[in-house]
Amino acid sequence: MSDLDDDKMAEALKKYGINLADLVRDTNADTMMRVMHQTGEMLELAIKISMVKSGQKFNERMFQRGRDLATLDSKIKKAKELNLIDDVACKDAHLLRRIRNKFAHRKERLHFDSPSVVELARQLSTYENAEFNQDAILAADLNIIEQIKKVAVRARLMTIRSSRRIVAYNRAPALCALRLPCR
Repeated sequence: MSDLDDDKMAEALKKYGINLADLVRDTNADTMMRVMHQTGEMLELAIKISMVKSGQKFNERMFQRGRDLATLDSKIKKAKELNLIDDVACKDAHLLRRIRNKFAHRKERLHFDSPSVVELARQLSTYENAEFNQDAILAADLNIIEQIKKVAVRARLMTIRSSRRIVAYNRAPALCALRLPCR
């Protein structure tokens, strides 16, 4: 899209009382809030899986407001403690949390190229390979999600293997009685 197209779009939106710059800024904030909400939920799920897998006790209240694992900060720390994410992902997660907080508690309208956002984005492990700040932010988040998914997949595979053994064991007498091959 060229600057001329942007100008035409801005003029067209202005007829409806919409400021293009405000729309883009609000979209940036919404994107950041949604991305980090999803990451927080993924961290919570991975923490629960890891705690169950390792035999640690937990309950849903631990993740409720005012409790030990209610905040994104505490989930990131717990994920690192449980080795769900490595040092780089942990640092990036905290930087992304701080960027999210800039958008959430903004005193002025921010966008991905705002100086306070750029200052944090430059510290991300993905910054040097990204063309835009938003690319660096989303790539860092994707790296975190990929690490979490690996843990969840390993845990799921272990659960599937365990369930198959249990199902096979429970079916064995019936299969043998029917003279079907026993496994």
